[in-house]
This record gives sequence, C-alpha cells and structure tokens, in this order.
Amino acid sequence: MQKVKSDQLYNIAFEIIDEIANIDLFGVIDDEKKANSYNENHPFKLMFGDTVLTAPSARKLFIDFAEAIVENKRYEQIVKGMVIKGCPTFSLLFGNELGSYNGQSNSVQLKNSICLFTNFSRKAVRKKIDTLALQLGIDYKILKWA
Repeated sequence: MQKVKSDQLYNIAFEIIDEIANIDLFGVIDDEKKANSYNENHPFKLMFGDTVLTAPSARKLFIDFAEAIVENKRYEQIVKGMVIKGCPTFSLLFGNELGSYNGQSNSVQLKNSICLFTNFSRKAVRKKIDTLALQLGIDYKILKWA
C-alpha cells in the first residue's frame, strides 16, 4: 500500500515539475495565423503498419496514434488491461475518467470510453509514443517531427 501511495505522490510531483518547466517565460505568438501556418507547413508524421498519421502538433499526433491503437482489434485486449480506474496520469496513460488539473483538462476521451493523458511537452510526447509502441510491440517510424 505504501508503494502505491509513494508512486502516486511521485507522479503528482513529477507532473507539477513538468508544468513548471514548460512555462513560457518569453510570451506566446499573438498572431494565431503564424502559429497555425508553422504547423501546417511542418506537420508531424508517423507510420506504423500500413497506417500513416499526420497532425499539426505533436500532441495531436500522439492522440491520433493512441486512438488508432484503441480502435485496432489486435491491441484491444492489451489496451483494456492498461486502463486504470479513474483519471489517467503521466505514467499511467489510459484511464476511464477525464482528468483535469487546476480546472484545465489534461486528458481526452478516445473511443470505447477510454481516456488518454495528454499533458506532455513535445519531447515527452515522443518518449510516450516510443513507450506505448514498445509496450504493445508496435513497429513504428517517425517520418517527420517539426
């Protein structure tokens, strides 16, 4: 029981540190068109099996990748075993409830009522894609990472 509580505390502390590390100290791009055109000109692209996924952001690519896995019958049982009761976390990606932190959503709902934790930096997204693919035995290749 102590191990579970210490793991939960570690995950919460890691999420807080991650959020602090991702604070934009120099402001954001006010011109939304510039931000969107950058993503349109430099999409994120991933291929696994016969499927090629493209997205305007790393986070959207991660969501699309997870959704493709959840919808695939081949991985259905493995993914169901990875789903925890409650909200997903940084280390336990799949849950059965949407999560939020300070009123901001940190997860999205996929098909089959499975929720995915999505509050990651671009670098962490790449690691989570790798981890998820490794856990499920999926061979994938990142074709473009803007």
